[in-house]
Amino acid sequence: MLRLTYIFALLFSLLTIQMISVRDLSASIIFEPFLAYTFGGNVDQAIDGTIFTWEYSAPTYGFRTGYYNTGFMVGVQFDLVTETWEGTGYRGADINDTSQELGGQNFGLFFGYQLVPPVRFWGNYYLSNRYNKKDDQGLYSRGDTYIGMGFSFGVGYAIWSFLAVNLEYRGFTFNQIKIATEKRTYNLDAGREIHLSEFLLSVSFPIIF
Repeated sequence: MLRLTYIFALLFSLLTIQMISVRDLSASIIFEPFLAYTFGGNVDQAIDGTIFTWEYSAPTYGFRTGYYNTGFMVGVQFDLVTETWEGTGYRGADINDTSQELGGQNFGLFFGYQLVPPVRFWGNYYLSNRYNKKDDQGLYSRGDTYIGMGFSFGVGYAIWSFLAVNLEYRGFTFNQIKIATEKRTYNLDAGREIHLSEFLLSVSFPIIF
C-alpha cells in the first residue's frame, strides 16, 4: 500500500506540473458533483482463522474538482455514504450475526483522461477512508471509526456536456480502529484488516469554468 502511495503521488505531481506548465487557453477548472448507487458491496475480515463476510448496497453522493487541460484531468474527490452491512456465510456471535449501520467519508486524489469524446477514464487513490459506526452491533461500538486507504478505477460516458453516466470499481482496506470512548486509535493486527470492495453506478454533472 505504501509503494502504491508513492507511485500515485508521483504520477499526480508530474501530471499537475505538466498541465500547469502548458499555457493553453483550453485549460479549465472542473467541478463535478455526482449521485451514485453502490452495489455489489462486499466486506471481509479474518478473525482467529475464520473469515467473516458482509454485503451491502447504498446511495452515495459527492464531488470531484480539479484541473482540466487537453483531455487530462487531475484533482480531488470527496464523497459520503451511509451503509448497512448484512452478515453472509458463516455467522459469528457478536461479529456478523446482526446488521451494522455505518456512515462513511472518502477523500482522495484522482487523475484521468478523456480518450475519445464522450468517453473518459480515471483512477482515484484514497488518502482517507473513515467509516463511523452508528450502532453497537459487531465487534465495536457506536461512535468507533474504521480508518483506511483505498483506490478506484472508473469509466464515464457524457450524454451531454453537463450530464455523464459513470461506472466505478472501488476497493478499501481498513487497518485502524479509533475507539471513541478512549479517544485512541489502534492498528488492527496483521491479517485482521477489513477489506471492502464495491461498484458505483452514478450520474454526474460536470461544470467547466
